[in-house]
Amino acid sequence: MYSESDLQDAVTAGVLSSQAAQAFRDHVERLRATPAVDEEHFRLLTGFNDIFVAIAATIMLVAVGWLGNSFRFGAPDHQPAFMSGLLVAAAAWGLAEYFTRQRRMALPSILLLAAYVGGIAFGLGALAAQLVPDAGDQIMSLILSGVAAVTTLAAWAHWRRFMVPITVAAGCVAGAAVVGGLILFVVPDSNVVRFSLLLVAGLVIFGIAMRWDMSDRSRSTGRSDVAFWLHLAAAPMIAHALFNLLGGYARQ
Repeated sequence: MYSESDLQDAVTAGVLSSQAAQAFRDHVERLRATPAVDEEHFRLLTGFNDIFVAIAATIMLVAVGWLGNSFRFGAPDHQPAFMSGLLVAAAAWGLAEYFTRQRRMALPSILLLAAYVGGIAFGLGALAAQLVPDAGDQIMSLILSGVAAVTTLAAWAHWRRFMVPITVAAGCVAGAAVVGGLILFVVPDSNVVRFSLLLVAGLVIFGIAMRWDMSDRSRSTGRSDVAFWLHLAAAPMIAHALFNLLGGYARQ
């Protein structure tokens, strides 16, 4: 490894011309500026302020959820109020208008997306539990599919507005829940069916992730970030399904 002082000493001693030394410096600079094939540019933090904003947003969202739980609208005391989830989702969208759309802060954007999608799914699930308290397994599968469908549309709207990379993964998981709920409504429920559906969903999401990956081979755009979150969603689905399916066959 040659240092700048070694290079300058070589020029002084006449071993290299100043033009050759400068050409060497320019060559090394170009190599360092060129991203490697496997180099990633995944962003989780855009600055130290992300941590403070994420903490403050979490405190605010918890407070909003606690406030929403006081609006029960006839919900039993042992059940969560659906308004808590919906108010959290609304607050998360409002905060994203500034911290995501204007400031483009990475960690708060991920947190707010999770709060938005999770709030909608939680709120709709709590509302369904209040309206249909004694639903059987098949009806619950249909309700799950409906809640997941609305959550998928909500994730799509968030993506169109804010373009947060994790949103695609959230939408794909919700979309897989839509299909899985419809299948479980028709097919008798069993561990083999559930884990088989989970495996297929994980493989489909993995395929979508590879498609996003191949569209950004230089890892220079946000498409690689989208692929990262898709891979992160697919991996536990595939692993969990395989372990349970293979374990079930081993016990037979």
